[in-house]
Amino acid sequence: MRSRARTGTARITTWNHLSGKEYLLDVRSPAEFKKGSVPGAVNIPLDELQRRIAEIPAEGAIAIFCLTGTRSCKACGILLQNGFTAYNVSGGYTLYRRMKEAGMLDY
Repeated sequence: MRSRARTGTARITTWNHLSGKEYLLDVRSPAEFKKGSVPGAVNIPLDELQRRIAEIPAEGAIAIFCLTGTRSCKACGILLQNGFTAYNVSGGYTLYRRMKEAGMLDY
């Protein structure tokens, strides 16, 4: 992962800076996830994250997203406090979808 900024405790990255090796964590609701997500993403809603934290791999980077970035920022803070290497993906699924439609992403 390249060009990441850090604001407070949240680490931020963008879709075009992901290496493809990150664990993609979608913290939106199951209903939102069913409507579409990033290929390979795992859905653990924000309100279930602390209870299901053991499902997330302890090694490697975790790229977290929601619809626009608010929930994923909170999730990033939770994971960082628990020792994970976590990044909030700026713009969330909304930006991913726009970039994908514009042919700016390969995945």
